[in-house]
Parts: sequence; structure tokens; C-alpha cells
Amino acid sequence: MMKTEIWKNSLIVCSTLAAVVLCGCGVEKSTTEKLDADDLPLTAPAIDDITLKEGPDGLMIEAGKDKPFSGVDIEPMEEPDGDGGTKDFIVETPYSKGVIDGVKRTYFGGGAIRENRTYKKGVPVEVETYYSDGSKKFSGQLNSNDRVEGATKRWSTDGIVLGEGSYDADEKHHGVWKEYDESGELIGKYLWEHGKIKKIILETPEQKERRMQHYGEVEPSAEMDTPSSDA
Repeated sequence: MMKTEIWKNSLIVCSTLAAVVLCGCGVEKSTTEKLDADDLPLTAPAIDDITLKEGPDGLMIEAGKDKPFSGVDIEPMEEPDGDGGTKDFIVETPYSKGVIDGVKRTYFGGGAIRENRTYKKGVPVEVETYYSDGSKKFSGQLNSNDRVEGATKRWSTDGIVLGEGSYDADEKHHGVWKEYDESGELIGKYLWEHGKIKKIILETPEQKERRMQHYGEVEPSAEMDTPSSDA
């Protein structure tokens, strides 16, 4: 893991009636403190002037050149904000011989990390998203189509697990999903089948209202007969 060397030099300053001078005999020896790069705050990098295009073999090449690109491409991105406007982001993508290799980072406009998406020689591996304050929001594995598939977790800004369950290859809810409130209490448990709730195992009244807002009605066969506290 990359380390950052931080050197601290201290000098003892000796006062005289006429001036302030440095006393060589009082200089402390330099000491080294090592910090993990992962512990240091990240800020959005500056936009570069690299222009990439896909070559005939599917590898990315830099405009005006004929070799597969190796390096980091930094470009702006925007998406709808839901209010008729757009949100701006910065995307930092590492390439090795024309394919994404490493962690592709997306930054909020303010500079904080929004998403880390990991690739190994062009193959998607995993994704983690973050709130603007730096706390983790979501994590999951990626399939070959760059979609979330398999076990996932979602957190609150306080680090409380709010939901956990699995997606199918089309990034749809599949299997048993659990939902929690801000205190970590289980408030909903469902059996999903490729994007549809097939069975409500547990659901509080508050969670039912939330589920109706997000997912709508379920088939009658999926409804619970009576409220359950079975986890």
C-alpha cells in the first residue's frame, strides 16, 4: 500500500537582547511519521485535456495516437437532479493498455468521493458509494456487464445498516431482503423474485407505508395474514 512520508523538523529558538537566532545545538533530529494514503482526504482532481476513443479492437486509445492508452483520464459528468436541473461530477478513470484497471472514482462537485468502482484488467469487480460527508452509503459486487449482482448492503450516514439483500444479473431485487430503521431495528423482511415481492415475511405499519411509496402494491398471495415479529 502506498505510504505518504510526512517529515517534521523542529528548531529551538533562542532569544537574546538584540535579536532572535537559531541555536544549532538545540535542533532536534528529524522524525518520520507514516500515514496510509487511504486515511488522507481525497479531493476532486482537475479536468485534463485527454480525449479517448474506442479503437477497432475495443481498446481505448488517445485521440491522435494509435497505441492503447495507459494512464488516468479525468473528465466532467452531469446527470439530472430531479428538479429540472443537473448535478455536476468529476470522473477519474485509470487505464492500462486500453482497458480500465484499478479504481474508477466519481467525485461530487464539492470534491468529496461519491463512488469507487473497481476493475481488474477491464473486468468489473465491486462498487462502493458514499454520502457527501464521506460516510459509506452502499456496497455490492459487479457482474461482467458492470451491474450490481449478489449480496449488497446499504448504510445510514451514522453507519447503521438500513438494508441488505441480493440483486439478480439485471440488478433487480432477488432473494431475501431485510430493511432496518435508523436505530438498527428490523422493520421489514421480504422474499423477492426478480424484482417482485413474492412474500412479506415481516413488516411494521411504518415500513408498509414506505414500501407502498417505493414499490407499490403486491400480489394478494404475498401479503401476510397477520403481523409477524419473526426475523
